[in-house]
Amino acid sequence: MKRSTKILLISLEGLIIVLLSVFLIINNQHRKSAIQALDSIQTENNVLKGKQQDIDALFHIRDYVLFTQDTAAYLEMYTTFYGTNNLVYSIYMADHCDYPRACYNVYQEISNMIKNSANLEFKIEATRLAICYLKKGAALNDKLCAFVLAGMYIRGDYVQQDSVTGRKYLEQALGDQNTNVLFQNIKRSKNSWF
Repeated sequence: MKRSTKILLISLEGLIIVLLSVFLIINNQHRKSAIQALDSIQTENNVLKGKQQDIDALFHIRDYVLFTQDTAAYLEMYTTFYGTNNLVYSIYMADHCDYPRACYNVYQEISNMIKNSANLEFKIEATRLAICYLKKGAALNDKLCAFVLAGMYIRGDYVQQDSVTGRKYLEQALGDQNTNVLFQNIKRSKNSWF
């Protein structure tokens, strides 16, 4: 074979080797990108499955609460899924089960809604509703409801100021403890209860 043919063959072999190397490098990069994309899809899929399981669990416990009126299940739902709109379930448990903690939760959820609303009529009606549930909770001996009402009556927040009623609610919330100092502190406080 001629020398020029040998050089040409060696050059072609070198070129083929270089092209194959470049092809393998590019193929490897694409494979890494594909693996990363699949990993990302798998991670997203796992996150979505987790969220779906949470939603399924929320619906399951809500159904359970509605059909059994189980107060322990209601508390679990309320604490586990705090921030999801549980107002309807709190009202249900307060009205149908006379569950005092649900009365306080109604107040708490309504006060959160009031903070985010600019509608004055809504705020007035929602405040009235929240106070009704606080009174119901206090009548069912819920200390949190009684304490919030004490502050409202002592300071005159959203209700006609009535120190006597406020002191009664404060005594209900705290029992036989000396309430004079706390009564004075609440009276001087500038914080609203909503």
